[in-house]
Amino acid sequence: MSEKLPSESQGKIVVFGARQIRRAWHDDQWYFSVVDIVGALTDSPNPRNYWNMMKARERKGSGVQLSTFCVQLKLTSVDGKTYKTDCVNTESAFRIIQSIPSPKAEPFKR
Repeated sequence: MSEKLPSESQGKIVVFGARQIRRAWHDDQWYFSVVDIVGALTDSPNPRNYWNMMKARERKGSGVQLSTFCVQLKLTSVDGKTYKTDCVNTESAFRIIQSIPSPKAEPFKR
């Protein structure tokens, strides 16, 4: 059975710059919201749409299905409700960041 973190550690938010990135403890590691990562690195007004377009672009260009790096976890949204959200562990987050053409993503690519 996997080790559980104390309940106060679950669902914590990490701050990147001025943006919040939701996370959840799953399978003995942190998983981060892909939409939040995309929003933080692109300043897109609609990070969910950006993520969908990015998946399609990557699938067409390289044949890679970015969604295969994701697991759907329930995270709390700004409206206070929980929704299934594409999440990635740290390793997969770096793979997705490689697909983001943004100056903010460059430090992570190095």
